[in-house]
Amino acid sequence: MINSELLEIMQKITSATGHYDSPFGRISAQWENINDIFIYKLQVPTDIECEFDFSDMQVLESNKYGNTYSFRLK
Repeated sequence: MINSELLEIMQKITSATGHYDSPFGRISAQWENINDIFIYKLQVPTDIECEFDFSDMQVLESNKYGNTYSFRLK
């Protein structure tokens, strides 16, 4: 759940990226804010499940390419 204080901080930071090398493969996430549209890219190892909570945001577009997921959110 994104509160207004966190959203304000996210609007000032234009992008972020990170990864974790798990025993099953690399898990990575990145996002960028372009004109108040957030673009998220998530990558998880094959056959691994992940969950991302969009309940406070409007999903404008979503795509899946192999084990990479991308979302445009507002």
